[in-house]
Amino acid sequence: MTWRTAISSSLMAVCLPAQVQINPVFTFAATAHVAGPVETVHDFGLRPCPADPWAFPDTIATAFRSADGKVHLRFGHGGTSCNQLAIGTAEMIGADFNTLRLSCASSFPISYDPNPANYNDGEWISSYWTANGTTVHALVHMEFHGECIGCVGQPRSITYAVSNDGGQSFLQAPAGAKMVATNPGKFRCTGNPVGMEGVSNIVQHPTDGNWYSMFRFGTFLRPPAWTAPNQIGWGRTSVMRTGNLADTTSWRAWGGHTVFPGAPASLPLPPGSGQFDISFVDPYAFPGSVPNANQHIPWPLSYGAPPYIISQLAIPSTPASELYTYDPFAFVYNTDLGVFVSIGRGVNSSVTMGGIYYAFSSNLVSWTKPRLLDPSLEWPATSTGPDSLQYPSFIDHGSSRRSFDWSDNTCHVYFTTVAPAGSFQNRVLKRVPIVFTTP
Repeated sequence: MTWRTAISSSLMAVCLPAQVQINPVFTFAATAHVAGPVETVHDFGLRPCPADPWAFPDTIATAFRSADGKVHLRFGHGGTSCNQLAIGTAEMIGADFNTLRLSCASSFPISYDPNPANYNDGEWISSYWTANGTTVHALVHMEFHGECIGCVGQPRSITYAVSNDGGQSFLQAPAGAKMVATNPGKFRCTGNPVGMEGVSNIVQHPTDGNWYSMFRFGTFLRPPAWTAPNQIGWGRTSVMRTGNLADTTSWRAWGGHTVFPGAPASLPLPPGSGQFDISFVDPYAFPGSVPNANQHIPWPLSYGAPPYIISQLAIPSTPASELYTYDPFAFVYNTDLGVFVSIGRGVNSSVTMGGIYYAFSSNLVSWTKPRLLDPSLEWPATSTGPDSLQYPSFIDHGSSRRSFDWSDNTCHVYFTTVAPAGSFQNRVLKRVPIVFTTP
């Protein structure tokens, strides 16, 4: 069976309407609270898969329910050594979220392809969406490890995979045909734009029916300079959408606010389009450079009032009174609140404490100021040890949707801890129940 025949014909394309001008300011009065103790889902420091020492979470935990009713909790794992056999994407399976058991079988092994034009080096599935539990669409985090061929840099891309057997195996198109999002520049052995990575889960919009996903990006393109020297800066977040998950060419990223009041002089923002109109191109499809490459670079999201942009790294546009960073990893549509909620890692303005933060949005591009979820979910900002919490995501155990992309006011936050300090592989997947309340 080829990758094309595995695509379900039942997935109909959804029209992508043009956007009107979107207000970059959004405020919303709701609060999230921890509603119970933290639970250990699995301790990966015990080396549960002897044949694969890299079997531990290294992406967000996402879930789907297959046609047989089983819950699949999945995550990409470590495995960055050149040509080292690795599972690539691991999963826990159970009748429900309380009976999950780790499977050491591989449904998507890492290929370690030394040709960057094939988008087939280090790949980890980051997100899933299924309507029937049989055909499962997936977005894949792809890293090309230049050091494995004697070069510098690890440019990132987002690719597509599909399963027609409930997630037991996944198929991909060859080379650029599976590429969803990447930087419009070819690999350079001496250093590279970092591209698109950190793709979130996939969420279907309750009104327009399209599918949305967030991702981080960094590039050396798009003047004027947003941070010196002439680059946007790594770690800013954008969002993309599609009307057809099976069509890799249909994704369009946010094209920027048409107005951005209150932007500081250090961040000269030209007007955006106010639409989801940024397409992605395969740079290897061109004999030379990509024409008009800047037209294929997404725009970042806005937060707070007055609005500002937050990066994974410190940037001049972040007011001293606000967060130093906010790095959203996942989001859901909250059916009780009628808004989207993102969750991620943040660092406070004094750069002393990191923590799990969340934010609200009605349109996925204008967000509230991120708020700390709970003081118990903070850690020293310089820590990489047992107090460092990674890869937070939302999962509503009671959701009737197979892809768990919607939630009500009660759900769980999944996250990964690193312990003991300095041990990259000793990780523990945990979860904590939370509840949202309104005044």
